Amino acid sequence: WILTYSQKGWSLNEERRHKAHYWRAAKVKEWRAKFKELAEEAKIPHMDAIRIEVFTTFATRRLQDPANNLPASKAAVDGLVDAGVIEDDVPTLLKSITFHAGTYDKGNDSVSLLVIDCSDE
Repeated sequence: WILTYSQKGWSLNEERRHKAHYWRAAKVKEWRAKFKELAEEAKIPHMDAIRIEVFTTFATRRLQDPANNLPASKAAVDGLVDAGVIEDDVPTLLKSITFHAGTYDKGNDSVSLLVIDCSDE
């Protein structure tokens, strides 16, 4: 399953600049809710274990390093937990998160999660 939110994810660097807790809390709430909604719309079933691959697009040529998208991706994974895709995001259930290098897509910001069932591993 591929779930895409057409918004720019916030970065570790951005999160460190905003020291106010309410700023981060509002972002986490938005992203958790959106990815919960996307998972429910896609009818992703409950799985015993998953792997996640994160893909980002940027509206400008100013790309960030792949792992800099961690805060937005973490909130998105929490949305999958909220949707019941996995019970929790502990290592026995969330086997890995792979961050792919972002790509330029003029005028389009997005974060996509590829959700891979690895219950049989």
